[in-house]
Amino acid sequence: MKELTPEALAGLIIAVLTFFTAVSSHGVILYFGKKKANQNLLNILNEELQLVNGLAENTNDPKQKEYLTQKAKQIQTKTTMLALNKKQATLYSLMNK
Repeated sequence: MKELTPEALAGLIIAVLTFFTAVSSHGVILYFGKKKANQNLLNILNEELQLVNGLAENTNDPKQKEYLTQKAKQIQTKTTMLALNKKQATLYSLMNK
């Protein structure tokens, strides 16, 4: 069996986390409701962001570092948008009470 290169391992970890983010967020929405799902998704995205940042810090390959940096920016954007949507939904529900 071949050993995984750091780039392949990083790609595999990101793919697995992305898969579990999609599956768990969908399942949680059905089971617990949207509010709980948003919080769980924020937690998962924050964990994924920490992992990607850690991988970026520990790689010596400039191309891999650039890829991971861009991936971290995408995750941060998703996290920010989800957090803003959560605050907006809370504000909307307070205004309509």
